[in-house]
Amino acid sequence: MENEKVDHIINNALKPSFEPDAALNAGIMDEIRKREEAQSKSLADDIHKHKAIKQSGGRNISHSFMKAAALVLVLISVGTAGVYAANKLLNKTRVSEHGISTGGDYLKDEDLASTLEDAVTETLGKEEPSADDKWLSKETVMVSGVYKNVYFTYPDYQTLTGDTGFANNFREIPGTNTCAAYVITDLGDDTTEYSMSAEFITESGGSISFNMSYIKGNIADDASYGVMLNGTSNVREYTTSSGLEFTLADDEVSTDGDTMIRTTTLLAYDDYRGEIHFTGMTDEEIQEVLELIVIDN
Repeated sequence: MENEKVDHIINNALKPSFEPDAALNAGIMDEIRKREEAQSKSLADDIHKHKAIKQSGGRNISHSFMKAAALVLVLISVGTAGVYAANKLLNKTRVSEHGISTGGDYLKDEDLASTLEDAVTETLGKEEPSADDKWLSKETVMVSGVYKNVYFTYPDYQTLTGDTGFANNFREIPGTNTCAAYVITDLGDDTTEYSMSAEFITESGGSISFNMSYIKGNIADDASYGVMLNGTSNVREYTTSSGLEFTLADDEVSTDGDTMIRTTTLLAYDDYRGEIHFTGMTDEEIQEVLELIVIDN
């Protein structure tokens, strides 16, 4: 009975109190179509621009594609209080021949297969931390004369998450933390991307690369996020004991002349987009790490 009352309150609160004029709706839809057409024409340029940003960051190549924001209010009706309060779900993942992605259908396999352009970087300045700063170094870099990146290094992953506002997505640290970095990227048009990355070495000698990011500003709710891979194979699913569903895909990477199997999965929820790479690890070891993943408010 109590749940029914809560459902009634939520549904009433989310019901629209007015019906927009038909002409207004038609005008909005026409504007959306125009913006979609303009977006499709400029998508190739956006791909190359954002690839340059990620390439200069020294992290695994991934890219989020911005889309012109449409000023449309979408009213969503919640079915039951139980569904509304359920554990957060990961965004659905797609695996193609050359990579893994999530979000809107703006990112095609040919985009993930395309050749990256070399980024031109210019160091604008470096800073040393004060006694109150928790970071170890700070460097500002201009990429291809367009995007300004501010790089911070931290002593460890826990310090980084505590200082930057990123959630700590591990119930326990999955290995020895070898590096932790935070990047603020000015994308222009009042849009900023915040990224973090951390590397871990496991007791068995495997390596874990963990990257997360979110964008504030001119970014669509269904923006695409993808990771380039060297050809995908052995695609499989794993569901953790907490109910998180992960899609994993393998590719091959070469390190010092040795070829190793790398397994990649995405961690995407709410405004956050990220990936985890496992190298030199068995499926059992990978699953043990995935069991440590937590998603908090």
